[in-house]
Amino acid sequence: MSFDSFGTSGGSAGGGGGEGNIDPKLVQMAYQMQMQAEIMQRMAKVSEMCWDTCDINPKDHLDGKQETCLRFCAERYIDSANYIRNRLAQKGANKGLS
Repeated sequence: MSFDSFGTSGGSAGGGGGEGNIDPKLVQMAYQMQMQAEIMQRMAKVSEMCWDTCDINPKDHLDGKQETCLRFCAERYIDSANYIRNRLAQKGANKGLS
């Protein structure tokens, strides 16, 4: 027996195997995971652009401008990750109240 991405059975064991067997909770969870993955990909792209802007050349040490730029990128990444985590937690809490 095989399972598709929504957790429904694709095999003959278990009966009809029609589309009515999709668990709405699994669909919602798959959707949330997909949204989180897309958000993380976008964050990574923005972070990469930030790192590239810092113009780091291989040296023994970073100059003050490079260090400040990298610190800014790291802080923005952390701020963004915290914001997204908090928003997703709020949405999850709000869904639990409905």
